[in-house]
Amino acid sequence: MYLMLSILCSFFDRFTGPIGYMQKDTGSSYCNPCLTGEYQNALGGHGCKECPIGYSNDGTKATICNDCPMGLFQNEVKQPSCKPCPAGMYSKESGATSDTVCVPCSKGTYSTTLGADNKNVCFPCAPGKWSDEEGAVQGSDCKACLKNHFSADEGRSETCEKCPPESTTDTIGQTICRKCDAGEHMNTETDGTKSCLKWLVFFLNCFRTYSI
Repeated sequence: MYLMLSILCSFFDRFTGPIGYMQKDTGSSYCNPCLTGEYQNALGGHGCKECPIGYSNDGTKATICNDCPMGLFQNEVKQPSCKPCPAGMYSKESGATSDTVCVPCSKGTYSTTLGADNKNVCFPCAPGKWSDEEGAVQGSDCKACLKNHFSADEGRSETCEKCPPESTTDTIGQTICRKCDAGEHMNTETDGTKSCLKWLVFFLNCFRTYSI
């Protein structure tokens, strides 16, 4: 019985060719497997079918193509793999046929991840920084608050707040403003920047200014 089944199966394959294979010539005793980016879901196929856009296949002898998962897309036929959404973007749509499905991370955030499938990969700019750019790809795209400005919030998408009167920051990228310590004076430059100076330094600066 086993021998009879083997003979019947060999005869069947010779004249039709199994799925996942192609038979170039009718009656040929040899079938060629479908290659990557191809498939065959019918018996006796004389050629393999191309994976359509939005799909891919990275193996041989395939009977189906796989749709591109979320975060990926494919705008060409007969491809072994799908293309990832670039860094700074993500996509929640499967079977995508264009990179237009890739959504940029919102202002105040950034992402270094390729092929992201949700917005959770978009990290907020740290406190003391901000960004008004959509689709930022690295933390350095977040700009530091200028001197005399601050931001206590993460993910800020607008310029930082100015320090209240009688307070300032010593450097850029600060999260709080500080008031001058005892023995210091708030000095305001002509360009509006402020700094805390020791009283002695303040008087010396005034003396130099008015003695010129």
